[in-house]
Amino acid sequence: MSEESTQLRAALQLLARQGQASPPEPLSGELLVAYYNDQLSEDEKRRVRDHLVACADSRELLCELAVFPQEPEELPAISEARIADAWSHVRSRIASPRPALATVTEFPPRPQQAAPQRPWPWIALAAGLSAACLALSLWIGALRQTVVDLSQPQVNALIEDLYPVDDPLRLDRNAAQRVVEIPRGVTRLVLILHLGDVADSSTRTAQIVAADGHEVWRSAALELSPEGTATLSVPRRFLPAGDYRISIAGVANGDRPALIQYAVSIQYR
Repeated sequence: MSEESTQLRAALQLLARQGQASPPEPLSGELLVAYYNDQLSEDEKRRVRDHLVACADSRELLCELAVFPQEPEELPAISEARIADAWSHVRSRIASPRPALATVTEFPPRPQQAAPQRPWPWIALAAGLSAACLALSLWIGALRQTVVDLSQPQVNALIEDLYPVDDPLRLDRNAAQRVVEIPRGVTRLVLILHLGDVADSSTRTAQIVAADGHEVWRSAALELSPEGTATLSVPRRFLPAGDYRISIAGVANGDRPALIQYAVSIQYR
């Protein structure tokens, strides 16, 4: 075998071993830049080319060098005279008089127009009055119906006789007050008041006072029946459940007034 064939065989074996081994380390950037700028010797160029055959990373770096711009050429030096001339031109521009500013004419302020008055308050007032009129109409209608109902004959009225607290004719003399139980369905309570000594009075005043002391009702026109009694008709629920004291005061011919009282307890079933 000739010497040339032996060298070729050795080179092929070396390439095969390099292909099977791990990839070589890429060349440094400085070396690739020098190779790209043709600043290496022939032996260095040959080694770089041999390395590029087996190293893909080095080949990629070398291709990227073509993208980078070349170093700019050195700018020509600026003379001192040119610099001094430039500064002199700048100073002359600064020292030159400036043109007069244009005169600004002041115009009188534009009169402000009054904002148009919105009708919202009037609309709200009209709506409120309409609602009030509607509510008043409903109330008047209910009041008329109540008047009509009261003008009709009343049924299911409960009648109770009341005697003064100290009257011996009381059937419940042992009780402190008369208990009146109003069953369901009763629309009116009729109290027959036995007046006793006040029956002879010319002027009679009736008063109903609650247990806490506040006056519930008063009348100065209490008329007597032929039997010498007075009648007090009370609508249901006019007197809430509780204790009450009914007082009748009478004066006859300027004499000493007589006073009788009735104790009653109202209860609802």
